[in-house]
Amino acid sequence: MLASYVCIRLHGHNVPQAGRRYANSRRVTLTGSNGEGEAQTTGLDEATLQSYPKIVFNEKHPPFPPQDSACSICLADYKDGEMLRFLPECRHTFHADCIDAWLRLHATCPMCRYSPLPTPQSTPGSTPLSDLIPMARYPLNIRYTIHHNV
Repeated sequence: MLASYVCIRLHGHNVPQAGRRYANSRRVTLTGSNGEGEAQTTGLDEATLQSYPKIVFNEKHPPFPPQDSACSICLADYKDGEMLRFLPECRHTFHADCIDAWLRLHATCPMCRYSPLPTPQSTPGSTPLSDLIPMARYPLNIRYTIHHNV
């Protein structure tokens, strides 16, 4: 929902214009706070973002199956000549402007949540649950009693 709003704001103020792509590329920079007063970026850095391949959409020879003929962020159908960005790890495709705005906010694919960023625990099976979830190391001393009112 937020990504659709960002796409609409990038391309115009009314919904019918949301499907149109404009040559101007306004940059959206959003940051979050890390609790210490410093701002930190919440999405991908520009170098990673630009490393994803771009393709020009061609209706006669689409680069992907027909069921993927619309951007799942702005919900507009792809048109001839529009610039699309391809996420190679998960193979999802979006309007370049839409996915760029999304990835500046979130470091994951909006379809499958795949992230190119390394996670702190890459092999959760080898890490005890108490290390992953701090409260898991403290047993609950709660006894449950079922009372039947007859």
